[in-house]
Amino acid sequence: MPPKRRVIDVDVDDSDIIEIHSTSLTAPRPPKNPRTMPPGANSVQGSSAPRPASGVATPAFPNKFFTLSIGTNSTASLFFPDRTLATIAELRQLEIHAVMEAFQTNVPINPHYRYTMTSDTAVGSATDFSSLPVGQSTPSLSFANARLLHQFLARNSRLAEKNEKPKFVLLAPIKGVKNPKFAHLHAVRYDEVGCGFDEDNCLSLFVSELVEGERHTKVLYVERTKVEVIKEAKVPTVVEGVKAEGGS
Repeated sequence: MPPKRRVIDVDVDDSDIIEIHSTSLTAPRPPKNPRTMPPGANSVQGSSAPRPASGVATPAFPNKFFTLSIGTNSTASLFFPDRTLATIAELRQLEIHAVMEAFQTNVPINPHYRYTMTSDTAVGSATDFSSLPVGQSTPSLSFANARLLHQFLARNSRLAEKNEKPKFVLLAPIKGVKNPKFAHLHAVRYDEVGCGFDEDNCLSLFVSELVEGERHTKVLYVERTKVEVIKEAKVPTVVEGVKAEGGS
């Protein structure tokens, strides 16, 4: 009899977009009648011990007693393209695996990049955008991208409240072009949404709205910046009873 799956935890991050489900594998209880028990099942850890899990298993635990499934909530699934959501979920999966690998190998993760969300706006035919940072930067690319989706829904209530999904115009990554330059390459009509990842897998969303009869172009994007590591200068130590260099 195969082990039963039991969802033991559901965690939704602060962006309310990406959902992480932790599933344990529990073994069936051995029968009470000893005569009907299979060989080796004299204890709970006999032949009825949990089998390795299939699917997306955490690599840090060789016995694979639980799995993590990563998906998106229903609101995001009804609005955004499946391909976009799948990319963000895959990025989150890779980050979780990296953390579990760090626990297994006892090697800490030192983030080399941080990700910041920015809102750009242009009015009329202007090509100069005014930029405002949105929230704080994060070392997690998947979280930044998911938070971008959440911000887009909050800032575009007219599109979010429509009965049908808007038309998304997907822009493929362009080698050597990153946000914000990539984010400004979207070209869409009214009621369409420009959507794409740059070569760093940073998401951007682009819309044109009418505000009091005037065109407003709004862009939300994630930008990657490199983390500068400042090495502290080594302070020479003086061992008691030993003269330091240059000492008398």
